Amino acid sequence: MTPTHHEPAPTDHAGPPSLPLRHGIDTTTASDARMWDWTLGGFANYARDRRAGEKLLELAPDTAVIAQLLDLAGGVPNLAADVNAIARALAPSVRLVHVDRDPLAHAHTRSIQDDGNTSALLADMTDIDTILDHPVAGDLILPGRPTAAATRALANRVPQGYASTDPSWSRLLDTAIDDSRFTRLRELYDRHRDGEVIGHGPGADKLTAAFDTITRATQTTRTAKAGDRRTEYDLLRKARVSLRFGKLNHCTFDPDDPAGAKCLEGTDIPPGHTGPLIDRCRPDRCHNSVLAPEHLTIWRSEEMGLLTLLESPGVAPCRREQLERQLDDVRSVLRRAQG
Repeated sequence: MTPTHHEPAPTDHAGPPSLPLRHGIDTTTASDARMWDWTLGGFANYARDRRAGEKLLELAPDTAVIAQLLDLAGGVPNLAADVNAIARALAPSVRLVHVDRDPLAHAHTRSIQDDGNTSALLADMTDIDTILDHPVAGDLILPGRPTAAATRALANRVPQGYASTDPSWSRLLDTAIDDSRFTRLRELYDRHRDGEVIGHGPGADKLTAAFDTITRATQTTRTAKAGDRRTEYDLLRKARVSLRFGKLNHCTFDPDDPAGAKCLEGTDIPPGHTGPLIDRCRPDRCHNSVLAPEHLTIWRSEEMGLLTLLESPGVAPCRREQLERQLDDVRSVLRRAQG
């Protein structure tokens, strides 16, 4: 359930006015795409995006000062619009290492971009150890400095556009995704173990029960030592807790036991689909929903935004009715969090 209401395009912009209002654009909730546009000095953003961008830079100032960049599978360089040109325009002193296994792409990159802060490396993007251990990368990518990776080709499970069919890359991608999810799950487990509230709702109850089971099992395991969490993490991984992380809520949907998932009720499930239907998510009703503290901040902000719109003069009756329904939905979510 993603909010879909609007506000007039802002006029508090230092440059040209923001994009005109289009159908389907939610200007009361920050968008990562429009926030990125704001950080680049663009005009395709709204007041909420700029406020969120300013807050992000307060919390993580390194977001705006990436000092090093790995361009993985960058291809033949284009002087006008490649990663090097864009990065240099934003940060002239940035250090770049372009990686590609195509000899032609490598030769072109070296001929026009090989300088003190830019190097080219002939290597396969999937061989990360070779890339990071290579002297070319080692000379430019310094430990401890903010580093980013341009990974345009990494989204392909079988990267036929980059090379021949490679099932091993599919396995590598799956492993990387699983590792990333487990890292977030482990952080959530640590917060629960330290006594923090990790969420509200039936889904949170299921999650905490699973965490408690792991904690008890660790305490009865002879090999566990006081203060040693390796055994806990091993049990946590083996438990294969079903949890999908989201911006508005988390979901404990279990494909082996999908009964009770509100998103699947009263709808045709696409052939072969095994997960939840994200566009039909109901955080206020589904027993799989986990409303974490970070989610409540967003929902409370949404409530305030709707109240502000309802207080605006000249709101048409049909529009007011729509806003009131949306406000009821938001408050339903907040009531669930309050128990």
